[in-house]
Amino acid sequence: MLDQKTVAIIRSLDGTWDQPFTTFDLAALQSLIEPEEFLLLDGASDSVWCEHIGNLVPPDAATAVAEVMGTTLLLAWGG
Repeated sequence: MLDQKTVAIIRSLDGTWDQPFTTFDLAALQSLIEPEEFLLLDGASDSVWCEHIGNLVPPDAATAVAEVMGTTLLLAWGG
């Protein structure tokens, strides 16, 4: 059985493309880190970290969802 790996690239209209996203790029896109920060990942392979980072809920999105849920619960309890 072949192990298939998906590599995301950005291809322009003229056919040129840039390098695939790095683990650092993916972490920055998920708001895990700021682009100017340093990221040190320890203990797992790069593909495992990419999978973990891909499964994250960005912190700003998680905060927004939690605030709406909290407000909804308070309003429901208050009648």
